[in-house]
Amino acid sequence: MSRNKTLLYLVFAVILIGVHLLFNLFQVSKVNQSWAQITFWFGAVVACLTIFFTCKKIKDKLKLNSETMPPETDNIHLKKYAETILDWVSFLSLSLMFILFFFTYFILPTNIKGSSMAHTLRNGDRVLMYHFMYQPKRDDIVIVNITDHYFDEDGNQVNKSPDYRNQSEVYFVKRIVAIPGDHIEFVYLNDLDEYHIKINGTLYENRYGETYRIRPAGKDKMLLDLDENNHLKAGLYFAFGDNERFSFDSRAIGAVSEEDLIGKAIFKLSPWGRIQNE
Repeated sequence: MSRNKTLLYLVFAVILIGVHLLFNLFQVSKVNQSWAQITFWFGAVVACLTIFFTCKKIKDKLKLNSETMPPETDNIHLKKYAETILDWVSFLSLSLMFILFFFTYFILPTNIKGSSMAHTLRNGDRVLMYHFMYQPKRDDIVIVNITDHYFDEDGNQVNKSPDYRNQSEVYFVKRIVAIPGDHIEFVYLNDLDEYHIKINGTLYENRYGETYRIRPAGKDKMLLDLDENNHLKAGLYFAFGDNERFSFDSRAIGAVSEEDLIGKAIFKLSPWGRIQNE
């Protein structure tokens, strides 16, 4: 590996490590991927070690060239072989660092489980989630981190349900239907003892023309997230699944907090195609 190439690798490694530390300090992403952090620093250590040994090799080579005695042929081949290995290890470790950096702070692939977002997203779909300094907007399809403060209509802690294998990491995929400041009304359906929801005076329907039914207990829970003028409180969002009949969402657990909205689904990898966000 040449001196210029070694310098380029060193500068790239320093920039990656520096920006990684800066992003970590300012918490530009809400995604918590401990395995990615550990692997990133492993790659950083390997990259720094290989660059260090490459610099040492270059220094020895320059010293050897200044000597009048010709080097042994076997040593030349051995050193070239070692330089090639160091070059490849440096390249691969830096590539690993960059990929993990990109996943940790910008875009992360994730799988859809369940049918609550059908037909927009189906069980088994693989999507890309954007999460760098994410700010939620109306109609975004979001990934919600279901933390310990979410309870259903019956007072059960949502993420402690036996339905979830890993109760420390429970995530919902929903669509934001109401944002802070929206005026919320509930329209009573006499024959069903249920309610429809109006958002800013408009009866909410999903993109498939379905109106959403809300049970009395769910309505009472959602009312807790409104101020005295029936506006959704700051930092809170109502999020529904596109599948009205089979979605466990804000109609049961109330509003979701902005701090728990970790990212937005932006593209489908499998099957390939864009996601309808409106």
